This record gives sequence, structure tokens and C-alpha cells, in this order.
Amino acid sequence: MPPIEPITLRTDRLVLRPPSNDDAHAIAKLCGDFEIARTTSSIPHPYTLDHAREFIEFCRSEREAGSAANFAITLTDTGEVLGMIGLIVDAESERAELGYWIGRPFWNQGHATDAARAIVDYGFQTLALQRIHAGYFASNEASGVVQRKLGFQPEGVQRRHIVRFGEPHDLDMYALLREQWEARRDADPFRPTLRTERMLLRPLSFRDADACHEIWRHQTVADGVLSIPHPLTPEQTRERLQRILTDAPRRTGCVWAIILRGADQLIGDCGLEPDDRHLRGELGYCLHPDHWNKGYATEALAEIIRWSFEDRDPALQRLSADHYPENPASGRVLEKLGFQREGVQRGFLLKDGVRRDAVRWAKLREESSEPASAGDFGRC
Repeated sequence: MPPIEPITLRTDRLVLRPPSNDDAHAIAKLCGDFEIARTTSSIPHPYTLDHAREFIEFCRSEREAGSAANFAITLTDTGEVLGMIGLIVDAESERAELGYWIGRPFWNQGHATDAARAIVDYGFQTLALQRIHAGYFASNEASGVVQRKLGFQPEGVQRRHIVRFGEPHDLDMYALLREQWEARRDADPFRPTLRTERMLLRPLSFRDADACHEIWRHQTVADGVLSIPHPLTPEQTRERLQRILTDAPRRTGCVWAIILRGADQLIGDCGLEPDDRHLRGELGYCLHPDHWNKGYATEALAEIIRWSFEDRDPALQRLSADHYPENPASGRVLEKLGFQREGVQRGFLLKDGVRRDAVRWAKLREESSEPASAGDFGRC
């Protein structure tokens, strides 16, 4: 199996990263608690520093073999290790087993649910799994609560399946299928699926990596987008997509794939990064050059603007967007949508080592009117 690339995942409170040798003392201290070993299937007790070092090396070798992806769960603010979480992967069958533990000082604070949600999203988005399953001792109901919160469904009980410290345990089995995860994701009020006359706007997923690369690799696209380098490798595309899929939900934002109806073809993406404290948001988009000058960007953004001002909760009061002065076509799109030019921010952006100006446009909610009709989309 190909290696599983080491990446870092983030939530509001946690950073999930591959464990390093520097984590050995923290892992040994937390796993030295018999309450941790008692509710897991393989952690030995007593647990020594050598056990921790062997485990960290095991995580590295399993990742390189493509058979597991394990993460140290750390606090965003302090970097302190509070537990471990991971997936044992069967790539051929497109499935994985979820496992995790949280140190006792960090129980009952929602960390297990937070970390497990990030790992489940990673498994379906990045690893393209079709199924994730998990088991827990019937006596460890707290673990069952975590799994049910994430939408896992019961699949039965394996009676006296594991013997730990001389005591047999029933194993409650739960699983989440890809279509169930997608349904829960699509029901997210911050990441809805939107529709226009010609297009479907659905949340971008890791399965879109090849289609995104076909769009982002063009120099004319990269020239207008701050975060796209040129030339662009498939690996850089996957890294950028992973950042989008990790960061946007954490900020209650979304990046939508622009899909042509009928052709079921992904032709671009558009995104909203909100700031709910100030009830404002920033828009961005890019299209494959073959689909420029056909009104697709205007049509897609018009629907996102409508949703942001009318359907989103909380409704935003201001939307803004920037473009380079060398890209006046984006300004024409925004002008068609009722945005007003607010000025030029000099040296505002740094791309490829060069400071670039940014033309800032904005639209207020009270300036919003009826969406443009299909005939109003022109050629932008």
C-alpha cells in the first residue's frame, strides 16, 4: 500500500499531528493510568517510557506502510498532549477502524468528540474511505456517546470478544458509511448545497482533487489567486485542498464546487469566509479558463450572496472581495452583482515574493436587491 502522508489537522481547540519522539514522556504519563488501559484493547499496564517510544515508532512505520494514520491530540493554546486518535486502514476495502483515548485529566470536556469528528472527516475526505467502524467495551458508555454524536450506527454486539486483565468484555460495534457522513455534512447549515439555473453548488470534497488540479494548474488561474502557486504539482493541489477542507469548516465557512448541471462537470470553485462577530464575509472564486466569459462566476456568486444575506443564520450584513488591479474582469463581475469599489489597498498581498495591490469591493445587506435574472449574467 502507498504511504499515508503525514498531515496536521486542526479544530477550534485542538491540533492533531503525527506523534514525535518528544511526546514519549507525555504519552507514558497519561497511559500509566490504569483507567486508560482498562478501557482499551491493547495498552499494557504498567506502561513505561519504553512502551511509549515503541508506540511512536510503530505509528511511523504503520503510516509509511499505508496501514494506519495515528495522531497525537494536543491543545491549540499550549501544545500539551492529551491523548491519541487514529485509523487502522484497509485501503483495498476502502474502510478503516477508528480508535482513540483521552487522558483522564481531560475527560468530560468534549475533546474526544472534537478530535473524532476531525478524524472522521479526514478519513472520508482525504483517504476516500467508504466505511469507518469502531467498537467499545459495553462498560465504557462514554465512548459510545462519542460515536453516536458523530452519526455512527449500531451493528451488533460481539459477546466476550476481548479479555483484558483476566476479564472478558462484550464489544459494542458501530459504523458510519460514506453516504451517511455526506448526508450529515450536507445538512450542515453553514455548508448547504445551493442551486442556480445552470449550476449546482455543493461543498468541495477531497474526491474533487483531480478536477481541482485541472483548474488550478493553469497559470492564468494561479495569477489571479493568492494561494495558488505556478507551476502546481498534484501533491500541492492535495495539500491546498486539505487546508481548505480543514480551515473552512473550522471558521464556519465553505468552499463550493461549481458543477454544471446535466454535464455533471466541475468547472471551478467559490468560497465564503465569514466573520460572525462582525457579521461580514469575504468572497473568492476561480474558474477553468475554458469557461470564462459565459456568466458562470456571476451566476454562482449571486446565489451565494443571496444565501449569505437571506438564508444564513446569522445573516451577514456585509460581503467584500478583492482582486489584483491587473484582473479587471473580476471587478466587472462584482460590479454586475451590485458591489461598490471601496479603494485600493497598496502592497496588501504578498505573492511569489512580490507585494501586490488589492482592489477592494463590498456590498451591504441593505443594498441587496432581487437576484439578477439569467439574461443579466452577461459574459463574466
